[in-house]
Amino acid sequence: MQLASPFILLIPLTLALIFLQRLGSNADGKSPLASWQGDFLVSLSIWGALFVVITEGLSLFSWINWLGLVLAWSLAASIAFTLGLRDDCIARGWRRLLTGMKIENRLEWVLLSVMAIFIAVLFVIAVAAPSNNVDAMQYHLPRALHWLQNGSLRHYPTARIAQDIRPYWAEVAILHLRGLWGNDRPVNLVQWLSMIASIIAVTGIAKLLSREKQRTWLTAIFALTIPMGVLQASTAQNDYAATLWVVALAYFVVLSRVRRLQRLELIAFALAIATGMLTKGTFFPFAAPLLIWFFLGRLREAGPRRVFIEAMLVSGIVAALNGGFWLRNIRSYGSPYGNQIPVGILSNLPGSATPTVYRINKVSTKPESSVTTSGIPVLNSRNPISASDNSLMQDQDGIIRLRDWPTTVIQMIAMNFVTPVRSINLSYFRILSRISGPFTTQYIGSLEAIAWNQENLAGSPLHILAVLMSTISCWVLGRKKDNRLLVGYGASAFVGFSLLAFIGHVTVVYSIRYQLAYLVMGAPLVGIVVGRIRKGWIRNVTMLGLLIYTLPYLLISNMRPLIGMPPWPTRVGSIFTTEPAEILFALNPGNLDEYQRVTGLIEGANCMKVGLWLYHEDLEYTFWWLLNAPQSGVELRFIRTEPALERYLEPDYSPCAIICTQCQGMESVDGIPLKVDYGQIQLFLLRQP
Repeated sequence: MQLASPFILLIPLTLALIFLQRLGSNADGKSPLASWQGDFLVSLSIWGALFVVITEGLSLFSWINWLGLVLAWSLAASIAFTLGLRDDCIARGWRRLLTGMKIENRLEWVLLSVMAIFIAVLFVIAVAAPSNNVDAMQYHLPRALHWLQNGSLRHYPTARIAQDIRPYWAEVAILHLRGLWGNDRPVNLVQWLSMIASIIAVTGIAKLLSREKQRTWLTAIFALTIPMGVLQASTAQNDYAATLWVVALAYFVVLSRVRRLQRLELIAFALAIATGMLTKGTFFPFAAPLLIWFFLGRLREAGPRRVFIEAMLVSGIVAALNGGFWLRNIRSYGSPYGNQIPVGILSNLPGSATPTVYRINKVSTKPESSVTTSGIPVLNSRNPISASDNSLMQDQDGIIRLRDWPTTVIQMIAMNFVTPVRSINLSYFRILSRISGPFTTQYIGSLEAIAWNQENLAGSPLHILAVLMSTISCWVLGRKKDNRLLVGYGASAFVGFSLLAFIGHVTVVYSIRYQLAYLVMGAPLVGIVVGRIRKGWIRNVTMLGLLIYTLPYLLISNMRPLIGMPPWPTRVGSIFTTEPAEILFALNPGNLDEYQRVTGLIEGANCMKVGLWLYHEDLEYTFWWLLNAPQSGVELRFIRTEPALERYLEPDYSPCAIICTQCQGMESVDGIPLKVDYGQIQLFLLRQP
């Protein structure tokens, strides 16, 4: 496999060409209320769908590899360039872009420069540090590597079935970046790019809701400085990727309330739905009220017949893009979404699978409590507990009752107000303990596990408070001025947020990241409310204050810090001075030496076929990383899996080594003798001749 290939630039080049072509085609003013943000989102929706089309197409021929990706993206870029040559669209688009993004004064230059610095710092973190997020190491990254190794999206045996059945757009994008580059350096950029695109989307929404430019800047700054967003933008998770498709969909829905969508915009609207469905289950709660708002509005404007035709077009595009994913799950589990209900992670409705929740250390708010202060789930404990054991959120049968919906929403909001300051936290916990109702002793105890600077646990106190207050203000403002657009957008965002209450384990602290889409959707509302303040210096101070407030999240990330302060508030030292392996094992540093010895023995034996027998909660990606697979030629395949996936085991696969995390006391596996047993990990290795 090629390493550090410049062909990775074909991916952003294709987006740029589609965007310029779209801009150029609208340069004559044929599109009313045309904005560069809207044209960007149309282009982005097409580009996002290309990842799916290319991957599914290559998968049919088991040709997901470096050469296949190069040829596919070369073809896509060539088509985009050829279309752009018509009527000189690319040149006209470039001129329109420069005109539309014109900076008018010194303040705007300062704001743009500061935002660029923030984004650049996040880029450095994303490419400099290996991905060490829990979900990324358990299934986001391993599934991309299995696909690259297999050359196909077909299901494969695994210990964690999420690798096969969960929506996959973010991981497919990771697959393309990693496959073209040759190593894991660019894998975190999917979230980074999603953050930038989301900011563009909400500024476009702000422009539709209010034409004042100052409010657009406020919207952009607010969206950029969301603590959870800052921490997630340098990870290989998928929460920001899901947020991107939520706000892209929201833009097209708001635009449809201003004027009828053009044909290509309607297609982009459908592509945003399809790609969002392929990204994460949290897309569904936010999409539902937006789609209801869209189709009810279209019914009043166009009548049932026209709306039926549009609905069939949208449904056809969604089905076409999701078809391959659905068919693979149907083949393995008999359902389009595997062994879960359609939104993947929803778990509180009848007939759904019960999710697994890991025990979380009860954390003292004292800094001297060392590593445990971060509140990271204990993944090596081998003691998963059922979410139905969690009385914070559901009845014994695992179903959230409708009467408990408001309580759950209140608990979701309250999770955000844990701060870096111990004294404030203690006072907050005391206040909650005096309030009867939603704040039980168990719930308050779980809040003590929150780490303010960890991407799975960080709250966004100022931002969620601002969004909630701005939502109320916009509802009042919208009713007074008969601004149904403002009221409808605010209502859709809040209803989507409240529907998160029906997602499994949503009040468990590590699920706070599901709220990111609501915070980003709320940015235009905050921009409009703060923008109404007549005194300009107050608006400027607000933007400056948000940027300063976010600096600790940018510089002192718990998992990937620029300024290392271990053991608290960071798990490791600075990413510039700490060995990559130590950063990778930030969650379980005690395993680093043992894992390195195991993989060192495999490399020393020149073994190129490694079998895996792991627990579902093991951080599988660490083995791929330590063995430099698959680019090193080392092949990793599971030799044990769950019953539904046993059909995918390869009987002819003959590994020369087996890595096992549940074989303690065994002398051999499949005829391969035990080499070393470190308690939580065992290596079985064929003796060298």
